[in-house]
Formats: sequence, C-alpha cells, structure tokens
Amino acid sequence: MKFIKLLANFSMGRVVILALLASASYYVSYFNDGSEIDVKITGVKSQLEFENTRRIEVDKIIKKEEEMRGNLLQLARNLEVVKSKIPNEFKDTQMSFILNNATLVSGINLVDLSAAIKVVNTSPSPDSNSIRPEDLV
Repeated sequence: MKFIKLLANFSMGRVVILALLASASYYVSYFNDGSEIDVKITGVKSQLEFENTRRIEVDKIIKKEEEMRGNLLQLARNLEVVKSKIPNEFKDTQMSFILNNATLVSGINLVDLSAAIKVVNTSPSPDSNSIRPEDLV
C-alpha cells in the first residue's frame, strides 16, 4: 500500500523513467529472441534426418528378410518335391546309375565308388544290401 502511495506522489517524468528502467530490465533478463528455439529446431531436424536414413535402412532389411522368408518357403516346397521323388530303398545298381548321371551332368570325375558304398553299408541297417535315404544324407 505504501508503494502505491509513493508512486502516486511521483511526477510524470519519474514514472516514465521508472517504466523505461523496468522495461529495459525485462528486455535484458527475460527477453528471448528465439535463438534457443532455432537451436532446438536444427537439432530436431538433424535427428529427423538421422531417423529417416535409419528407417530406410530398416525398410531394406525388412525387405531382405521377407525375400529370405519367401526363398526359405520355396526351398521347403522344393525339398518336399525332392523327398517325394526319392524312393524308400535303393539298390546298388540304382545308386551307381544315379551317381553316374550326376557326375556326367556336373562334369565331375568319380574316382572311387566302393569307398562311398562301404561307408554307407557300415551303418547299422536291417538289410545290409539296402541303402536307406537317411544313410545318404
């Protein structure tokens, strides 16, 4: 209350000077010219660019993963087709015929067939002359 009475007793010049001092102190202490906001904006823009490049990389990785899943499903289907075409029991002549055809197609020279058959025949099986598909794998 005393402060208001004191202001009422001031002359117009003193009130104007006091108002100018108050506005100058406000300008010096609290005025924000927006530079802090500009710094924050540039920081957010750089972070946005980084996240966009990261999103592009993640999209590429996801696309590769989907492609690999498709390839894996295709391989599984192909494996089922191959498994359905493999007979349950092989005879030695059938095995020799298959190996000879595979070597002719691939251009590989088959040096010793008896070692491969001995390895397969040494595995325990109910019939020593029959070769199971599990033994081939």
